[in-house]
Formats: sequence, structure tokens, C-alpha cells
Amino acid sequence: MKTKTCFALSVGLVLTASLPAQVVFSDSLTATSSSWIDSPANQGGGVLTFGSSPAGLAYSVTTPLNTTPFRDSGYKGLAAYNAPSTSNWTAQVDINLAVFSGIMQNLYVNLNLVVAKTGDSTNNNTSFALDRYRNSDMIVVQDIDTWVTIGGVKTHLTEIVNATTYATLMIGYDAATKFLTYSYDSDGPNTGWNFVTAHTADISGWSMGGSDTFTFVLAGGSGSSINLGPTQSISASDAYFQNFKITAVPEPSVYAAMIGLGALGLAAYRRRMV
Repeated sequence: MKTKTCFALSVGLVLTASLPAQVVFSDSLTATSSSWIDSPANQGGGVLTFGSSPAGLAYSVTTPLNTTPFRDSGYKGLAAYNAPSTSNWTAQVDINLAVFSGIMQNLYVNLNLVVAKTGDSTNNNTSFALDRYRNSDMIVVQDIDTWVTIGGVKTHLTEIVNATTYATLMIGYDAATKFLTYSYDSDGPNTGWNFVTAHTADISGWSMGGSDTFTFVLAGGSGSSINLGPTQSISASDAYFQNFKITAVPEPSVYAAMIGLGALGLAAYRRRMV
């Protein structure tokens, strides 16, 4: 009987170990889709548009803003899916952002993966971005930037230098701990994904109840960091998103349930053998 027990438990463990994460939404971002809406409203001269050259969701600024505050922004909000607060998930997107060696002093350009509490996105949100800016020392900085807003209070986490023009950003949520994990692959999918954890953030202050959900937004931004003057033109070929997806991650309780079902099946089998 020990042999039968071990065999049954082994089968249960194999089944749970092979339980795959489930992609609940995906979009290559290469064609216009009704899954995305212009929300929040674009600001200044910024706009996000789907296109074939480049093949992605591109951020561009044709007419830079020339009034204070000197900031342009373009947004696409995901209308097709909101993630529940009661389960684990990850959201990721590939990003291409040129070096912008000709960017002027104190100007910036970035592409952001944004997650927010549905219905209260202004007070509770987070942004994970690939960023370029020329600082006051006239040096172009290429980095990964993270902001977390809880109850209207915005916190800037430590910048991470990323010298490449292509990267994949991922935000993951743990429903048990109420933590977000920010991970990145510095060269995107070019050599296969090898994610490195950048930060974690406790968002229990978002007060996510059982019926609350998460909203996802892709955002492009550019402007003057200290309002010194007009922003700059941005070409769509220099700043674009590709391959967005949200994956539901099986929780430990799912594995426990699978093992429990295996044990019940074993018990029923043993009763039939008596």
C-alpha cells in the first residue's frame, strides 16, 4: 500500500508542477484594437498610435507644448480586462526607446507601464518606465524609473541604469502579501527573457477589497523636468511598445487543492480495493 500511496502522491505533484500560468490577455500592439482606449486623455502634443512602421504602439510628439507645464503625454488604457485583487498576476510589455543623444538639457522622454486601482487611479497608482533624460551636467542618463502613489502621496524608488534601447518591463502582484514586484530584462526578448527584480512595493494602502480590480495603462511622456522651456518633437520610430500581456499566476492554494484532490482520489481507490 505504501507503494500505491507514494505513486499517487507523485502523480499529484507532477500534475501540480506542470500546472501552467494562464495568459488572460495579450496583444502584439501591431494593429489598432478596440481593447484599448484613449484614457486618460492625452496631454499637450503627445499621442500613442498603433502602426506598422514601426510595428507597435508608438509615442510621438509632432507639435511640442510651448506653455507651462512643459509636458506632453499620450495614453492607452486597457478596456478589455481588469485584474482581480484576489489573485496573483503579472503584466509585461516590450519597450523600444532610442538613446536620444540630441536631447536638450533638463528634457526627458519615457515609456511607462502603469497599474492603478480601478476607480481611484489618481490616488493609487504605480508607474514602471524606461527613461531617457539629459541632466544638468549635460549627460544623457538611460535608466529604469519606478514611482508608487498611495493615497495621493507619490514616492520615487531608486533609479536603475539601463544602457540598452530595448527592454521588457514586468509588474507582478501577490494577492496574499499585497506586494507589487517590479522586474526587467535589460535587452528585452532578444536573447530570451531573463528578468531581474528591481523593486518591491507594499500597496496595502490602496485598500483593495475583494471586489476591487486593477487597471492597466501604457503611457508615453516627454517634457522639461524643471519647466525651463518647450518640449521637443518625438518620432514614432524612436519610442514604441510591443507585445503586451497579462498572465494569471497559480497560487500555492491551487497546488494544495490539487494535492488534496489527489489524496481524496487515493482514499476512494483504497476503499474500492478493500
